[in-house]
Amino acid sequence: MRPVTISIVLSVLLATDAAAAAQAEPNKVELKFETDSQQKLWTVKVGKSEEGEPLYCDNPGSIEPTYVAEVVIKRTGKEDSVTDAELSNAILNSRIAQSLSQRQRDFIATGFAFRLDYESLYKLPDHCQTWLYAISEEDARKMVQAFIDFLNKKAKARLEQMLQMRDGLKGKVSQTQKQYLEIKAQFEAIGADFEKKLKDGRHFLNLDGGLARGMDTPKEAKQTVLEMNKVLDLLNIEIAGIEAKLAAIEELKSRKSVSGEGLAKLEQILCEQTIELAGALARKKASLEIRTREEQLYNLYRKWENLSYEVQKLDWDISTYEENLGELEEKLANPDPGTLPPTILQNKVTIYPVRIERTESPIFLRGNTDKL
Repeated sequence: MRPVTISIVLSVLLATDAAAAAQAEPNKVELKFETDSQQKLWTVKVGKSEEGEPLYCDNPGSIEPTYVAEVVIKRTGKEDSVTDAELSNAILNSRIAQSLSQRQRDFIATGFAFRLDYESLYKLPDHCQTWLYAISEEDARKMVQAFIDFLNKKAKARLEQMLQMRDGLKGKVSQTQKQYLEIKAQFEAIGADFEKKLKDGRHFLNLDGGLARGMDTPKEAKQTVLEMNKVLDLLNIEIAGIEAKLAAIEELKSRKSVSGEGLAKLEQILCEQTIELAGALARKKASLEIRTREEQLYNLYRKWENLSYEVQKLDWDISTYEENLGELEEKLANPDPGTLPPTILQNKVTIYPVRIERTESPIFLRGNTDKL
């Protein structure tokens, strides 16, 4: 084994706002590269075509690695999990991609340049063993650098996402508090108006003190509206009948055949019915006023009730947003492992040579890293 050491910068962003994050000085970590002569086995399961030609089912491009870099990363949680496809795309689009050999880039594009094992390290259950395959030792080193850049970008993205969430929650708290104060002012004004109407009207006797104890009043108001509608229907019938009598009297009075005695009697009836009409119209006016008053009272209460629910909801929303914001601020002030780039175990990467083994099997498995 011949150890070789190079320096790679790992950006660990601990800042708690976007401006500080942008200006944060990266922590410099000396990453040790060691080479080991022990070969790692790359098993390729192959089949045959109908013409008997071999089919490389594991590696469609038939590009085979000669080196593999082993990187053991301290896990921060399920959020570190990444697919081979995601990692392939990230590295092919990274700043280091152009410094890789063309054959290495072609190999990455096949999707067989990585193996991330979250389960096999029973001795280190909180770690992930990552294998980065390459066609040269130099490409293997660059793959490690690209991989570390990928991890740091993921960590930065998590931090930026948290900062955006924090700013969003602050905006929601401010906006909701403003809305809460506006709705609460309306709620209190309508509540005061409703209670005043209760005290000034016939419902005051039903109150045992305060608005909260007069909740039977809206039911009474609604019932009164229904009763007034019935009364008005009857009054309209009565008025129509009186008006018909008055019209008939006027028609009879115009006849020449009516005697003086008859005219006197008609005048008497006319006076009586005119008085009845005046009484019916007065009752109708009073009934309309009562119905309007009770409708206004009932509608006022319904508006107050709806605002009451809205005030409660806004108050709950503010508490929820403030609680979420507090938890997020705590995470930003005291970052947990899930918000930081994963740590390389012992800051060490080991590069092994790869030995290719081809076996014919109907079961096509991925290349593995079992020791010889």
